[in-house]
Amino acid sequence: MPFWTRIRTTPETIVSYEQACEARYLEGADLIERGSANGGFYLQGYVAETALKAAFFRVLGKSTSEPITTVDRLDTGIPTQSQHDPASWMNKLISIRAPRPLDASVEENLRMAIHVIQENWSTALRYRDEEPTPKEKWEFTNAVEWIIMNRVKLV
Repeated sequence: MPFWTRIRTTPETIVSYEQACEARYLEGADLIERGSANGGFYLQGYVAETALKAAFFRVLGKSTSEPITTVDRLDTGIPTQSQHDPASWMNKLISIRAPRPLDASVEENLRMAIHVIQENWSTALRYRDEEPTPKEKWEFTNAVEWIIMNRVKLV
């Protein structure tokens, strides 16, 4: 059975998001380190999205192994065209946490990290061949790393 045919029958879950998040983070870091920063940025942008998505569904009360369906993702109110937008997931996460807000410093750092990611990442990177500057690499990788290292504080 072809790879995509096989894996698309397995439901997405918080666990699958978190496992993919860790794998794409390491793969992206490896690409950046080996001189393919554009490809590394592309993967690591999804790391931010996936980490926030996992945190959102945890706060929502989904069990870690409960399937997350297309309906679940659309029920967030995030339009289909924004489902890969880390800022949209951040805003939804902050909104759903309103009764139990994030620590102020965590929210401030999260907003700063997402701002840097939004300034340096797009799904359209897959169509481009340019490489980021050393400063852009440093800022972006630190922002993604902050999300990875602090994701438990988001739930």
